[in-house]
Amino acid sequence: MLKWLSMRSRRLKMRICLLLVALFLLTGCLPYETSPSKSDTPGRPTVPSLHTETKALVSDVVLYEVPSGLRNSRPHAIDISTLEVWKIERVVDGDTLIVRKDGQRDRLRLLGIDAPESSSNPDVNRQTEEGDIVSDLVKSLVTGRDVYVEFDKAVRDQYGRLLAYIWLDEDVMLNESLVFSGLVDVVRFPPNTAYYRYFLQLKEEAMQRELGFFADVWKR
Repeated sequence: MLKWLSMRSRRLKMRICLLLVALFLLTGCLPYETSPSKSDTPGRPTVPSLHTETKALVSDVVLYEVPSGLRNSRPHAIDISTLEVWKIERVVDGDTLIVRKDGQRDRLRLLGIDAPESSSNPDVNRQTEEGDIVSDLVKSLVTGRDVYVEFDKAVRDQYGRLLAYIWLDEDVMLNESLVFSGLVDVVRFPPNTAYYRYFLQLKEEAMQRELGFFADVWKR
């Protein structure tokens, strides 16, 4: 009788251990926390992952914070307390925002990047699924939020739009996060080229890690 109880107790302990291991595995494997298997893995996602069905597959599109090791390659240090603070009133698409400061309403173009065309483009033939995804990500992250605005040499372009880099805090710049996450292309806006080479480096990292639209699921 005692031997049977002892065996039963051991089996019960084993079942409890297996249950605890299963619970650990289930709760410890969140999809948006999984980083690409490369050195200096991406930082935490700055927004939750969005699930997009394409080619009969589901792809997690995530906006990542640039790892500190890569941030050290920025062309200069920035003190956000010295920057102007503007409120994001509306997101037009992945690289164009409507901002407001002291009653002044302006259209702002994010410097150094070019997002895929979204449904906001009046030309239906230029609209893309990728553009809508980037636009929705940016909307979820900055709409109604106060941000820090860093200008380069030229404050406006020929269309009268503000040209700037947008900082969410002292570590996170929206422009660079979009590049590193593989969601936008890198472009030059002479004379505003302070971050151009740095953005090219981030794009190369995104390609090597197959982040964002560099992932196989998006290759057509």
